Amino acid sequence: MCTLGDFNARAHRWLMLALFGQLLLLWSLPLTSSLWLDETVTWWMASGSFETLWQRGSEFSGGSPVPWILPWASMKLFGSSEWALRLPSLLCMAGAVLVVAAIGRRLFDRGTGFFAAAVFAFHHVVQFEARNARAYALAMLGAALATLALLRWLERPGFLRAVTYGVCASLTVLAHFMFGGILIVHAAWVLVFRGVRGPCWSIREIAVLALATLAGLVPAIGLFLDVGARASGLMVSGVPYIEALLRELAPHATVAAALIGVIVLGVLGRLRRDAAAPPLARRVLLALALLFVLPPIVLFVVSRWTAWQVFLPRYASWHAIGFALLVGWCWRQVAGQGSRILLVVVLCVMGSGAFLTRSHFVNEWRGVSAAVSVELERHPGAPLLAHTGLIESLDASFVRDPEKSAYLLAPFAAYPVPSGHELKALTWNAHTLDAQVLLEELALWLEREHKAFVLASRDTNEPGFWPFFRGRLGPLGWKDRRLEDIRGNMIAVVFEKLP
Repeated sequence: MCTLGDFNARAHRWLMLALFGQLLLLWSLPLTSSLWLDETVTWWMASGSFETLWQRGSEFSGGSPVPWILPWASMKLFGSSEWALRLPSLLCMAGAVLVVAAIGRRLFDRGTGFFAAAVFAFHHVVQFEARNARAYALAMLGAALATLALLRWLERPGFLRAVTYGVCASLTVLAHFMFGGILIVHAAWVLVFRGVRGPCWSIREIAVLALATLAGLVPAIGLFLDVGARASGLMVSGVPYIEALLRELAPHATVAAALIGVIVLGVLGRLRRDAAAPPLARRVLLALALLFVLPPIVLFVVSRWTAWQVFLPRYASWHAIGFALLVGWCWRQVAGQGSRILLVVVLCVMGSGAFLTRSHFVNEWRGVSAAVSVELERHPGAPLLAHTGLIESLDASFVRDPEKSAYLLAPFAAYPVPSGHELKALTWNAHTLDAQVLLEELALWLEREHKAFVLASRDTNEPGFWPFFRGRLGPLGWKDRRLEDIRGNMIAVVFEKLP
């Protein structure tokens, strides 16, 4: 005869399997779709030798080669397809779901851990980054592992546990420097949990933890210095409004699912509190609240009232761990296993409706490259002018540098056009003085040496290049036509000089 504990353990295993089955379906559907802009940078980073990866990773993007190692290894094993490039992100985020479940179980109980894992898995940022070939899934896994490692140290301080935390913290920061803010939250946790998760630790034990963390962060010192030196060129979020902050604190799919589930339970008369559910001590509530609200609020305040405009959802995405643990605990309070499972079912159904798609993003670089290639074959030697919209293109000197411009042309490295055609990168837009100088030089070069060229841009809200060349070359006998049937927010225009 099965006891209640045996049944819960068995049910927990089946529920986790069902959750992972649905997640793998949702996350796998768009794996073969076209890479979007940032993913083509990952392809460019990971497409060469390991030495090339290390050099490019140290010089471009976040300044750390660590997040590109897994995509590089996956491409070496499985080829250079889209799914091979995205596979490491899927596996890292799946690991993060398991770690969140382990954190919930350690803080409360097994049921809370499962509900927290389900809420985390259907968070909009988690859904996107799980199938996104970028650094954020690895950084999220590192943040979750660091949180779990800190909890283990809080329960029983020791040298090995301190070293484990230092390694996880280092992985998090090296994966993405903006995730370094979790160290501030963890420092607050040490004070909040003092004497709660275990015996009060000594100054010596805290010193060991601090030294282990600092030792783990030594490889990231150069990263921070490099990012700080070029920080102004990495901030494009704009000044945020309070609505953006509220969207981050209350993800629509999760909140709507919670409300609908509670309404259904209320109608059925089953909305009762489980007297056996784990309590939420004030210090635990404070710790989880810090993990949940602090990241987006800090980025919001910094972006709103300083020149550092860094309020982007992905930069604060690790706050989803705290959000999931809080919501998971709330759902655990509902009496009856069937009622709690109903809440998860509602979340899964609504989450599937929100994220069930075969297309990963609106950038359709594969289609643009195919359409552009057809035109280039019709015009031998015609150059391609590419506005990819990478943030580094704000700097005109970056665009002019042949080695650095290769980074800006990453989409056409991932999806190459026919050989024999020169590729030129364009600036962020056509409106600055530096951009106007560069465009005038290009116009003179095109008029002097070519009879046709193709302009490709990732932005249908025309950044000014099409009107510039139409106004500059049109009076000289050039005609332009926009290519049709290009999906997403992309445009391609062919310019031809009439005889």
